[in-house]
Amino acid sequence: GRVEFVSPSLCAALGCAAETVYGRPLDDDHSFAAAYRAQLAGVWEELARAPFSVQREMALQTPDGELAVAWKFEALIEDGGVVRGVFGLGRDVSERRRAEDALRRQLDLDTMLAAISSRLMSARAADVREVFDYALAEVGLSTGADNVSMHELAPDRVTVARGRVWRRSGGRVEASEALATLADLDWLRPRLEVREIV
Repeated sequence: GRVEFVSPSLCAALGCAAETVYGRPLDDDHSFAAAYRAQLAGVWEELARAPFSVQREMALQTPDGELAVAWKFEALIEDGGVVRGVFGLGRDVSERRRAEDALRRQLDLDTMLAAISSRLMSARAADVREVFDYALAEVGLSTGADNVSMHELAPDRVTVARGRVWRRSGGRVEASEALATLADLDWLRPRLEVREIV
């Protein structure tokens, strides 16, 4: 099939002129649809049979970034039951997706913190380091960080008495000798001074 109509709003989002899309075959390697071939896989076949309607969410690349678009495709059927064409209506659901992703990340964070707190509260004194190691690994895996470290300060609150670090590359927690004084952790000093952390 060929493109017979493209809405001005879609052209504006894609940053292209309608004239560059009109009349182009949908299966052309240089057509607009070619870039979305994988996402459109199976759509045309589904539209050729009852109920002649397909709903699909697609990632649309635009000059301003990626949009999440919920599409509803309807087959245009002639009197003889032959599919003459396809009409597609898209709705930008990017904001909803971002809100859902943010909520999911917050839920994952809350779940992680609850698991760490539960283990810490029930741990015996001899098992505290094991719980801290578990916490370092969980934070790293949950946030995608390459390294997560924990440092214990000496009574002078300047010297680093000891440290533990989890590294994604090794997948384990080990002693860290990378820091000697709080000077290497200047970003923490204001919080220490107001005793937000101890």
